Amino acid sequence: MSKKEFIDEKIIELLDQVENYAGEYPKDEPHENVDVIEQSLETSFIVDRKKVEFERRVMIEDKLTIMLPINFDEMDAEAAKLKYPSEQRPPIIYTDPSNLVNFWVSPSEEFVSEDGVENLRDQIFSMISRLNPGIKPQQSGVEIVSQKKVAYIEYSNPTLDSKIYNLMFLFAIDEKMTAACFNCLTKDSKYWKKPMFEMLKSMQFTNVEKERS
Repeated sequence: MSKKEFIDEKIIELLDQVENYAGEYPKDEPHENVDVIEQSLETSFIVDRKKVEFERRVMIEDKLTIMLPINFDEMDAEAAKLKYPSEQRPPIIYTDPSNLVNFWVSPSEEFVSEDGVENLRDQIFSMISRLNPGIKPQQSGVEIVSQKKVAYIEYSNPTLDSKIYNLMFLFAIDEKMTAACFNCLTKDSKYWKKPMFEMLKSMQFTNVEKERS
């Protein structure tokens, strides 16, 4: 297998994790237009008139921690099969009590340099867009988090009953690609977008080798 074929195979595997998210959300209900009160992860955020507190969680032992809402728990296996029908579903999935706001992490053995994460993000999003024309891109960019490059993509994708907002991001750990994603109902993204970006920026990398450029 050529290097290009191997990379394409890994991208398709990642797409399975993203695109096979089943949704199964209830139909949209109107919400009052209440803005997120900008506070902090150390204190709390007000999300749709509810106070949300955060704590640091270990995602990959000795490698990665991140701030998540205190009420997020690991998604049980049966719920994960319903939400992510593909057998290539992410191995680490956290969710709120309603299963409507989710966070997943998917480590891989795919080599990527720190400077290569932005290009890999573009490759993945290009393929996503070709395979699913219903996807609507929003913004993309790069954040420097704990002195590491994190390339992100914001986009929405339709499900049977609603639309899902996704904040997916890629980074290198020990020169291996790791993907992660926050998602929620698009109509609720006005409440969650700011906290999600703050959680992204809260990542801490420990005992990680310095990636080659």
